Amino acid sequence: MLFRSPKSKLIVDCGDEPQTFHYNKERTQNADLILTPDVECYLTYKSQKKNVIFTSHWTDPNIFYPSLTDYQPFDVVTSMYGDNYSEREKYTSYLQEKLGDSFYLKNNLKDIENGDLYRNGKIVFQKSRVGEITRRIFEGMSCQKLVITDRLPEIRQLNNIFVENEEIIFYDNKEEALEKIHYYLTNNEEREKIAKKGYKKVMDCFTTKNYIEYVITGKDYD
Repeated sequence: MLFRSPKSKLIVDCGDEPQTFHYNKERTQNADLILTPDVECYLTYKSQKKNVIFTSHWTDPNIFYPSLTDYQPFDVVTSMYGDNYSEREKYTSYLQEKLGDSFYLKNNLKDIENGDLYRNGKIVFQKSRVGEITRRIFEGMSCQKLVITDRLPEIRQLNNIFVENEEIIFYDNKEEALEKIHYYLTNNEEREKIAKKGYKKVMDCFTTKNYIEYVITGKDYD
């Protein structure tokens, strides 16, 4: 039997939305507070008169931090999951064919292993599965790497979080993704400048500390 103190609060963190939104209908039914990183889900919960906070994603700087050395064995790295015949699989297969061993994909990593993967590359590559924002974007920037990701639907507001071509790079198709990868691999100074600005943004606004302060105190991101 579950005993609940009259003063306790049920807080539900829906960290994988929007792709898990349908699973969260029952989980959030009796929640006192819902935390979601997705704007569209936030608006849906609000329309249902639920107490909800839009948190965005965040990074843990104890796991995702810049490399202490200049050793970078790979040009492009990613930790994406890709199902056969999915759009992700098409992109990763295409980039592996064009970039060869300089493109490195490894998933199912835990904690520091994931951070080490990003630290071992010059560029972190992302392709959304359902047009969603993922923590990979924030974690890659937290390792002070240039993040290249697909342009998402306007409702996700990723372009309002990071400034295009200053903190993040967007692409519209796999050919453009490859073109931009080649460009930033041959323009080290420009790549590192963007990576540093992305790193500063997540350190200023999107760390675990920012997240906790925001939820507990209501203090907005700087």
